[in-house]
Amino acid sequence: MHSFKDITGHARLIAALQTALRHKQVNHAYIFEGAAGIGKTTLAGAFAKTLQCEQNGEDACGVCVSCRQFDSGNHPDVLYPAPTKTKALGVDDVREQINRAVETKPYSHRYKIFIVEDATGMSPAAQNALLKTLEEPPAYAIFLLLAENAHMLLPTILSRCVTYKLHPLPAEDVARHLVDASVTDENAARLAAVYAQGSIGRAMEIAASESFAAMRAQLVDMLAGIAERDLVALLQQVKTLEAYKESIQAALDVAYLWYRDVAFAASGNESGVLQRDLLDKIKAEAEASTQAAIHRRLDAVWRAKRRLRQNGNFQMVTEVLLLDLQEA
Repeated sequence: MHSFKDITGHARLIAALQTALRHKQVNHAYIFEGAAGIGKTTLAGAFAKTLQCEQNGEDACGVCVSCRQFDSGNHPDVLYPAPTKTKALGVDDVREQINRAVETKPYSHRYKIFIVEDATGMSPAAQNALLKTLEEPPAYAIFLLLAENAHMLLPTILSRCVTYKLHPLPAEDVARHLVDASVTDENAARLAAVYAQGSIGRAMEIAASESFAAMRAQLVDMLAGIAERDLVALLQQVKTLEAYKESIQAALDVAYLWYRDVAFAASGNESGVLQRDLLDKIKAEAEASTQAAIHRRLDAVWRAKRRLRQNGNFQMVTEVLLLDLQEA
């Protein structure tokens, strides 16, 4: 998938890039901002390939020498600086792989393009090293910085780049992409799309993950009938959540979607239930709960997500969550 026409969603952003190509008003530096898996790398690749395409059009032709080089992963003038000593680009990486490399003119193409895949991982010192090149770049240099949160970049970096934010895609678009790409069947694609929250990359991981399916099954068993458990049995469930400590936000997404579907079933809107494979369990839970209790449980899950994002104590937050779910 290395052309604009093959990208699912982000139509307005693609149109803006193609307008720049059409009017030959390409900026020397761009930031593509968005959540992990939402399509930043795919979009940057399609833009870089089109910029280097020998047809000079608004999308890559896919057949010229430059396009074939790009598709092979060996394009001499599209570079991906990579960290050598730490997880993110350091000062030495920026100096060697960007600042010095940019001094050499393109080998055989119009531009020399640098795609920085985790721009926000750079330290302030590394960003300052990059800034020197962004301030006075050669006419042939283009920088594509990928960031989950552009505000983590220095204001001086932001001021020298055109920033485009990639928004989450509708679940139906994500599901259709998974089916069209033969990743999974329609029902599984629909479910993965819901959990992925607008990210195609995340949806593809979920659809292919046996561990996610196992986690979901275990958590649903824990949540179903939680109001009937005694205190000792309830607090033992902290161990269940602790097993997913490294992916706790995903685990809490499972819990949130469970209660969201229970709320729809309790309101009599069974067609609004997203997890059709759990419909019988969801209806049973709805029959045993009141609307007020279900919404208090949704609020409890949301509070736990927020507290853990704020680095709250894991055991304390999960114990409070389980008690809130039962007492609701």
